[in-house]
Amino acid sequence: MIHKFHRRRIITCFFLLLAFYLVVIGRLYQIQVSQTAIWTDYVDRAHLRRIPIRSTRGKIFASSGILLAQSIPANSLYGDPSQITNPKAVSKALSELLGIDYSVVEKKLITPRAKAVPTPDADGTAVELSRPEKVGRTASTAPPPPPGILPDSLKNLILPEGLLRPPQPTTTQARQRRSRFVWIKRKLDTKEFEAVSKLIETQKIKGLAFRKESRRIYPNNQLLAQALGFVGSEEDGLEGLEHKYNGVLGGKPGERIVVAGPNGMPIHELARKKPEGFSHIWLTIDPVIQHYLERELDRAFALHSPKNCFAAAMDPNTGEILAMAARPTFDPNQWREYDREVWKNRLLTDTIEPGSTFKLITACAALEDHRVEPTTPFFCPGKVVLWDIPIRCTAVHSDVTLEQIIEKSCNTGIIKVGELLGPKNLYYYIRKFGFGDRTGIDLPAEVDGQVRPPEQWSGLSIGAISMGQEIAVTGMQMLAAVAAIANGGLLLKPQIIKKIVDPETGATVQESSLDVRRRVVSPQTAEKVAKMMTLVTKSGSGTFAALDDYIVAGKTGTSEKLGRAKEEGHQKYVASFVGFVPVKEPKVVVYIVLNEPKGEKIRGGTMAAPVFREIARQIMLLKKVPPEPGAGTPVVKPTPADQPEPDASAAADDGQAPEDAEPLRPVKPKPAGGEEEEEEAGPSDETDDAGRTGEDRR
Repeated sequence: MIHKFHRRRIITCFFLLLAFYLVVIGRLYQIQVSQTAIWTDYVDRAHLRRIPIRSTRGKIFASSGILLAQSIPANSLYGDPSQITNPKAVSKALSELLGIDYSVVEKKLITPRAKAVPTPDADGTAVELSRPEKVGRTASTAPPPPPGILPDSLKNLILPEGLLRPPQPTTTQARQRRSRFVWIKRKLDTKEFEAVSKLIETQKIKGLAFRKESRRIYPNNQLLAQALGFVGSEEDGLEGLEHKYNGVLGGKPGERIVVAGPNGMPIHELARKKPEGFSHIWLTIDPVIQHYLERELDRAFALHSPKNCFAAAMDPNTGEILAMAARPTFDPNQWREYDREVWKNRLLTDTIEPGSTFKLITACAALEDHRVEPTTPFFCPGKVVLWDIPIRCTAVHSDVTLEQIIEKSCNTGIIKVGELLGPKNLYYYIRKFGFGDRTGIDLPAEVDGQVRPPEQWSGLSIGAISMGQEIAVTGMQMLAAVAAIANGGLLLKPQIIKKIVDPETGATVQESSLDVRRRVVSPQTAEKVAKMMTLVTKSGSGTFAALDDYIVAGKTGTSEKLGRAKEEGHQKYVASFVGFVPVKEPKVVVYIVLNEPKGEKIRGGTMAAPVFREIARQIMLLKKVPPEPGAGTPVVKPTPADQPEPDASAAADDGQAPEDAEPLRPVKPKPAGGEEEEEEAGPSDETDDAGRTGEDRR
């Protein structure tokens, strides 16, 4: 017979056990039914690893098939500090073999950053599983715990706050934690790899191993450096074409999904996706022309010591860029060793006041608008008055036609041409030629330049802009505008990508074609201006650009930079030359700019024109262009480089034009009993070194 007390105990235990089983059943239902997705994700995050598989990066070729950039296999050295018994000795040996500072290597092997153990991939190479970009979380961060049966608010009421937090390691414990993966040096060259391999084998060092990666190399070193750009350590494009076409060259990476054990080693591979989509790129660049252009640019840079300089060559009939370069330059194989300023492709990123080369645009506008003809007479008294401010020309040219204005680079004459056009018409043609807008070339970091609307012009602006001041343009804009004159009036989009090719099939995925933006002037106007440009190289300011067997069309430019340099006794200039050859069937347009060259007489005709001559001569020989009838020695032979030229003031007295016209310069009214004195330039919008425009500085 069961005692009444025992009966109550049995019933109590029964209900307690029943409650416990109900809680267990409820929890199982919660885990397996209502929280299935949460727990599945928790398990996946705890045990699954996504390992990216990078594809080989596509190659870059010149138009002739010469290789400009490719990726080759490379070995990267990593270490497992927990297995290295003598880190100081190993650090010393590695620092000598790899050229790394001893303290840097020692720091990595003794107190490295926390990372996970690298695990072997399918091909036996080590794969780092727990880097944030590869796994989605850091090695030291565990996946958040899934929700329990009690809500967080109830747990906070029942349990003390301290019990909910995991114990924090002490400073000593944190320092004693040692990573099992550190990079020693990535992408070793052949000699370094062989030396370290021999060291590991002879000394039987444990804890050092290699991982196979790819290394981007540029076989021609500095050739086309700014346009090509470079890649980072992860083979991602950082500058130039490498950055612009990173998706095309790099494609889409593949992926391995594996189940990892407690030690991080893969146990089972669940899925694998191959990398896909990378392509090869062929450029319009002619490597021989590129070599000639860079060689002549190097000579000019050494001879005249400019702050920087750049040049480019374009086929005016297709818009294809044949060559482009800037100085100073860099080697993309060692890009980290150079200042970021030399990475710039200055044809696209820098703006300049074009100076007298812009007179071609003013002449085109006046002819196209039927305001003048090539033989329309003008009178140059040596100065012109705008808003009661006398503006001096470089000489007293007296009676001149539009042809002679371009030939002699007459400031007064071109100002009068601009006045005939008026601000609105001049602005219309400036924008029509593409100034103030990007050319659209397939390169990064191109800027718009600066063209102010007529509402923001001052009384001096019509004269200043007519001759290439108070306007900021890029080298690519100027090159495309003159190419429009060469090809009969069509403004083309500059092309540098010739085609994109599938590496597996060899099929052309994308191919560039002629891209006409718009017609800017009629063929008749373009022909008239081209004829005027031939006078510049025959008897005008650009005789240093003349060739013996070809008729050259060109224009010089010398623009004075706005600033306080003149007050300090060393005024700064931009010397330039733009031209095309042959004049009847142009094969190439070349533009050269020397920014702040050094010398007593800074002129575009004596500094930039000779660079054009040598580049154009080599291109004509390369393309086997037959000599033109009527070509020959210039009417006015160029003076020797060491012979001093007459300055502007002396030329104004005897009526002779100097080699290249000085920019527009307002002069003060003549004081009582004194002579006229030159004054600083009028308003200008050229950007200074700090990126400010002339308008900002004023």
